[in-house]
Amino acid sequence: MGLDRMSFETTPPGEKCIGLGHDSYELLSKIECETYIAFLLRNFPRIPEGCRFKITSNPHDFGTYRDVELFYNEDNKKHAAYAYKLDAKIPDKWDAEALKRLMSFPEYNHWMLYPKTPYVEQAEIPELNFELQAAIKVVEQAGGLVMLNEPEIEVVEREPMDTFKSVEELAKDSGMDVDLFILEYAFDDVVPACCKYGCDTEPDGHCQHGNESILLSQGMC
Repeated sequence: MGLDRMSFETTPPGEKCIGLGHDSYELLSKIECETYIAFLLRNFPRIPEGCRFKITSNPHDFGTYRDVELFYNEDNKKHAAYAYKLDAKIPDKWDAEALKRLMSFPEYNHWMLYPKTPYVEQAEIPELNFELQAAIKVVEQAGGLVMLNEPEIEVVEREPMDTFKSVEELAKDSGMDVDLFILEYAFDDVVPACCKYGCDTEPDGHCQHGNESILLSQGMC
């Protein structure tokens, strides 16, 4: 019998999230989803055996968007109680640990501070320290407004970055062993690529950075 599914956005209810039309949606939405799952598990740590969170990809007229979903068994009392508690009591805002993780990704950090200014990967952009960023979030959550000057961007040439990430590393990030991680996506139409930017691709394909899918890397396609 298949599991029931409860769908969530990619951020807490009171936080803005990356829009599908954003140029870096694939990367930033994956960061959001991974951070949100860790956030939910911190706030609701007593997850019953057999329940699990998963990042899902959903086709849409304007592209493929992501959700965080809880897979559970409605007929299991512990499963159902966990799902209903989760749905009713999710905190409205990110906690400090989630904010620290989000801000550790330069492109996501830039989007949070300057949502209307394109991010340039090979750029020297003034960075705010974490304490100041956290203070800004506190002011905003209290209803205040913090105005920041848009950064001046100087493009500089840098060596190409290695974007490969092994299946073992990806599985560890998901809290699974490799066999379970591969099985999780064995029959999906869209699967993770072996890419540190969190790209997805077709089971027999490569992501935009040239990294093969996890299934292809295991000789399954």
